[in-house]
Amino acid sequence: MKNFIIIIALSFLGLNAGFATIDSDNKPTKFRILAISAANDSIMSASNIITLFQPFSVEFPTAFTPNGDGLNDTFGAVAKGVEDYKLVIYNRFGDAIFTSTDIEKKWDGKIQGDTAPSGAYVFQVYAEGQEGSSVNRSGKVTLIN
Repeated sequence: MKNFIIIIALSFLGLNAGFATIDSDNKPTKFRILAISAANDSIMSASNIITLFQPFSVEFPTAFTPNGDGLNDTFGAVAKGVEDYKLVIYNRFGDAIFTSTDIEKKWDGKIQGDTAPSGAYVFQVYAEGQEGSSVNRSGKVTLIN
C-alpha cells in the first residue's frame, strides 16, 4: 500500500487554512483537492476544480433618513453574491425617480437634486446571484426627512 498525504482545502469545512477563501469582493473562488505522495512529493491524484460562490442574499431597509448624520442616509440593497442588479424607485404617481444598475449606488432621497418629500415610495428590484438564483420583487420604503 502506498503512503500518501491528502491536502484538503479546509475552508470548505468552515476552517480557514489559507488554501481557499471567498473573497470579500464577491468573486467566486476555485480550488482543487490534491493527494501527494509522502515519499517523493509527487501528485498522486487531483480532484475536479471546485467553485465556491458567495452566498446570494438581497435585503432592503424599510425606512431611511437622508439627514447627513451618517446613519441610514441612503436607500439601496444590502446584498451578497450579486452578479446582475437593477433598482428602480417610483413616486406616488408611478414616475421613476431613481434607477441604478450598480449595487453600490444608492438613492440619496433627492429627486432631480431637490429633497424628496417624506413619505412612502415603491421600489422594484431585480438581482441575480453568481450561482444563478434570482430575486424579482417590489416593496415600499419610507423616506423620513
